[in-house]
Amino acid sequence: IYGEDALKLRQCQNWFTKFRSGDFNVKDAPRSGRPIEIDDDKIKALIDSNRRLTTREIAENLNISKSSVENHLKRLGYISKLDISVPHELKEIHLTKRIDI
Repeated sequence: IYGEDALKLRQCQNWFTKFRSGDFNVKDAPRSGRPIEIDDDKIKALIDSNRRLTTREIAENLNISKSSVENHLKRLGYISKLDISVPHELKEIHLTKRIDI
């Protein structure tokens, strides 16, 4: 009936075993992996001191990867905005305006 959107049999078996043992918690268990060691306050302090810092500069300053900085900024609610948009090719009208100047 549900096709690919249906719960897989193995996941259903895992849940049944979990619920049968008395564990009715539906939240994911903590995952293994490297814990977050970067203090968000340090990143905020750097940004507050200079709003024009790039993610690369912040990463070099804190000795972490650029992608880690991007992930933390996203989690803190920051978004990237470009100052200007520059066309890669000039159109005919722009070329004639250059000559007129």
